[in-house]
Amino acid sequence: MKQKAMMSFNKQSGVTLIVGLIMVLLLTIIGLAAIRGSNMQEMMAGNARDRHVAFEAAEAALRDGESNLADGHTSIDDEIANNTTGFYEGVDTPSRYYWLGKDAGGAFTPFDWDTEAATYGGTLENVNEQPKYAVEKLDYLEPGMDGSAAGFMSVQEQESRVMFRVTARGEGANENTVVVLQTTYR
Repeated sequence: MKQKAMMSFNKQSGVTLIVGLIMVLLLTIIGLAAIRGSNMQEMMAGNARDRHVAFEAAEAALRDGESNLADGHTSIDDEIANNTTGFYEGVDTPSRYYWLGKDAGGAFTPFDWDTEAATYGGTLENVNEQPKYAVEKLDYLEPGMDGSAAGFMSVQEQESRVMFRVTARGEGANENTVVVLQTTYR
């Protein structure tokens, strides 16, 4: 009887060990994939948060520029006349501040946010640089009181109005996370 038990033990060829090692390898691969996926999700969440911070910074600068306009046109005209950084007289289409550039005699050159824009009046945390804004004074023609469209009226019938375009730029904690917002204020 002892010989029979001994013979069956000797006939085993280690299949259980190989199957066990394969299972451990599969579990390791699944674990590594889960770790990689969670790291990717963590990076995406961080980038989304950084973009949100940049958006809020640009929004704060936009509201700061609009609050300067709420004081009245005379102070803005003084800012433009005194060449105050961030306040400009509008030019014909294309706009000087169309997104991130200006029209310089037919050549589209980038707008220098470091030297040509006004800095946000407050202090924001978790940003690479304090947000900036530019205010552009625009004259436009409004249709007459009869409700007709501007395209069907002569220029003499249209009333000249003033509108302002405020462009703001905010950065997140990373300098590559940039949000630009633009609004018109009348």
